Amino acid sequence: ENRHKLAATFLRPTTWLDYCQEESPDQCQTPNKVAERPPVGAAEEESYFQAPAFNGYFRNTTENDCVHHNDTCTGHIVDYPCGWSSYVPQQAHHLNIAVESNGKEPGSNGYSYSAMTQIWAAANATQSNVMLHWWQPEALYQEYLGTNAEFQRVSLPPATQDCVEQRVNPSDRCSDDPAVRVGDALGSCDEAPHVLFKIMATALYDISFDPNVPLAMSSPAYDAVKDFRISDLQVGRIFDYWFEKNTDKWGLDPRDAVCDWAIEHLEELKAFIPRTHPRVVSDNDSVYDQPLFYAALAVACVIIAFTVVSILCTYIQRNKKILKFQQIEFLILLLMGLLLVSVGSLLNSLPPTDGICVSVAWFVNVGYTLELVPLIVKVAAINRLMVAAQQMRRVELNILHLYGAVLCIASVVGVGLIIWTVVDPPQKSFELTLTNSQSQFGETRIERTHYCQSDQDIWQYLSVSWQLLLLLCASVLAFQTRKMQGDINDTRTLAMMVYSHFVFVVLRAITYFMGSSVDPAQLAAARTFMYSADVAATLCIYFVPKFFRKDSDIKIGTGPMTTVFTPQRGNSSSGNTPPLARSGSRRFDAPQSQRVIAGRVRNIFSMESSERSESMAEVFNTGRTTNIISHHERRSNFGKAASLRQLSDDYKTQAQWEDSDEVDPTMSGIQRVSSQEDPRLRSDLENVFREEDEEEGDITGSTTSEAQS
Repeated sequence: ENRHKLAATFLRPTTWLDYCQEESPDQCQTPNKVAERPPVGAAEEESYFQAPAFNGYFRNTTENDCVHHNDTCTGHIVDYPCGWSSYVPQQAHHLNIAVESNGKEPGSNGYSYSAMTQIWAAANATQSNVMLHWWQPEALYQEYLGTNAEFQRVSLPPATQDCVEQRVNPSDRCSDDPAVRVGDALGSCDEAPHVLFKIMATALYDISFDPNVPLAMSSPAYDAVKDFRISDLQVGRIFDYWFEKNTDKWGLDPRDAVCDWAIEHLEELKAFIPRTHPRVVSDNDSVYDQPLFYAALAVACVIIAFTVVSILCTYIQRNKKILKFQQIEFLILLLMGLLLVSVGSLLNSLPPTDGICVSVAWFVNVGYTLELVPLIVKVAAINRLMVAAQQMRRVELNILHLYGAVLCIASVVGVGLIIWTVVDPPQKSFELTLTNSQSQFGETRIERTHYCQSDQDIWQYLSVSWQLLLLLCASVLAFQTRKMQGDINDTRTLAMMVYSHFVFVVLRAITYFMGSSVDPAQLAAARTFMYSADVAATLCIYFVPKFFRKDSDIKIGTGPMTTVFTPQRGNSSSGNTPPLARSGSRRFDAPQSQRVIAGRVRNIFSMESSERSESMAEVFNTGRTTNIISHHERRSNFGKAASLRQLSDDYKTQAQWEDSDEVDPTMSGIQRVSSQEDPRLRSDLENVFREEDEEEGDITGSTTSEAQS
């Protein structure tokens, strides 16, 4: 009885083409209430409903004929295509519900989604009965809710865990064997409630939590989707909005429906917005109005003034002996380099622009080059003089070498800066910082702080590395001359400058590694203080003591060694001509008697090694020295007398050693005059000649400091 009732109630849906060919008496040539015309094209031929041209048709087929097929007739049910989750064959067979699907989907004999929606529309248009497997919330279910064609749920035995476990496997649902498709009777219960899950692409998580993206720029998408919840009733309400519009049903209408629902439920949706969202970006220009930056700017201005005053003092006191001995050209180059660094320090404390960023890089790097390269040249000159003194050689240093070295290295630095400026110039960049403050509209503020930076950090590291390389060269040279006597050694002051520079360069390098954890604007202010302190330390170490030192404090044998760069017009090794007598050389305005003493000393030191030794021995072993010793003893100058007597005894030992042709490993430094130069020899010879002249009444005073240099 149930079988016959189902077969009579649920007839088979018919396509437009099948109706015209099998049911219409004239192949739809005459319009009627079912079809107004024959179908045109494959889409219309396979459709089950195309109002108003085709309103659908349900017919009694052989499968519905219980008269001739009493035990096999069935009613019709609309089932899913293969691949969808459906257990209709298993449920219908074991629950003795005489229905089956006769669609054109292979394997399951189901229907496509569009065909299923057309069949339900045709049933509503023709007021026919139809049974199908469906779900909710869904647009079709919601569309007919509250109408005569509203879906009516068919209750089946409730689902249990044992039933769910005995369901037909998805791979067996479309088997060719009917026994496999129907499965076990234990799996014929109703559908179990489904827990809905959100499916999100892995890329969404990767984008939202990318470690290379700052926190202030992170996307809220993943957290928003994860926290979002919506009920079936709310989804149904969105479907209602969709169908009510009926403007562009399968186009923009769904989007408009969602927007309308979101506006109505805005307060509910706000609960799903992740914390600190929405956000608004605002420029943090006020950071440069903080006391720290005003202090950095003030210090930079003071240091610039300090440097300018030092330049003026150097010019005003240019005739001062200590400045003359240290070479005005050398000092000017140092001061110009310090001035450039000071200007770079000032610009570094200002709000950044592209022009300021490039200018800071040029001023600082060129400034340190102009300062450190002459520093290296001078220390190298002192080291060269020390080596030459050990070899009893005469040394003259050309001032053009200083200019040439500075110009050459500065040119290399200039080329590097040009490449930096063209390829990846320092420019105005920004960093975003998430704050706890909110705008008047409730938006979390993101502060945008500007600073100078190139796209690649390698340029800053190269700049610091270049300064460290220059300091390393100067440090090595200063270390080599560390053991020179204090009366001829100026490297202590230079070494202090090098070490001071080194400390500040290392501190600046540390600030570049702190860029990811400290506000870049604060680091810029810190670098301004470092530049300024570096320049101030250099001025205080090297220049200030010279400004306050008096000429009377410079004494023979106790003052610092003087490196004189002498401009040359010819070959520096032209014969045995004394350097002070050459054309183009510097000459000192000393008395004639003092120049005679200096000439006698130079003549001795211009001799070959063996001749020089004999001449010195003759000076210290003759009766002249004995007379001078007696002269000092009569005047109670016992210190000078003892010194000359020891000198005379040393040279007597030297003469005896040379006559014996044997090497005495215990000989003193003064005895090795034929192989190495003791820095005191020149002074000793001058003292002997001077004392001899005093004894004879030729001169009455000591030489001036100009003659000594």
